[in-house]
Amino acid sequence: SESLLTGWERGTADMNYLKSLITLAAAGAMTSLPFVAWGQDDPVDAQTESKVLIVHDWSNSMWGAFADGERKYVAGVSALTAALDGGFGGRDVGYRAYGHSRPGDCRDSELVSEFAPLDQVRPEIIETLDRVRPTGKTPITYSLQEGLKDFDGAPGDILLISDGIETCDADPCDLMREWTASNVDIRVH
Repeated sequence: SESLLTGWERGTADMNYLKSLITLAAAGAMTSLPFVAWGQDDPVDAQTESKVLIVHDWSNSMWGAFADGERKYVAGVSALTAALDGGFGGRDVGYRAYGHSRPGDCRDSELVSEFAPLDQVRPEIIETLDRVRPTGKTPITYSLQEGLKDFDGAPGDILLISDGIETCDADPCDLMREWTASNVDIRVH
């Protein structure tokens, strides 16, 4: 994933590639097939027991453009909208935005929509996608930590939509190693 993030950072990835990655991650997060969550030996029924949290990067770097001139945030919104249209296998969905309201704030992360069936949260998510524009820092690690709290002990998946550049003196890869060592029952896509 480091080479992918470096490609995004350099602006060499195209919009269709980003959309494909988000769509694939969403497909993994919305599958109705049983999966083994981190730290568990028994399969979790994704459709009845686990949730999906979308963690969406609205930081200033998302103003960046691909070679075709398309803005990163526009590609992310388009791919997320397509994922929402596909549903999430009957799983409850939540939406957390970061870097969307306060420039320079490494704690600018907000649970915009609490977990609920997609038909209930979709209008609020779409309204946020229409209203918000890239603004601030990129607190990926902090947002993932807050996202874990959002699950309140339930298993599930986080769909992270980002150009992948942490700007708040933390390393999300270190956090993932901590979660693995602690048997956290959340997968990050």
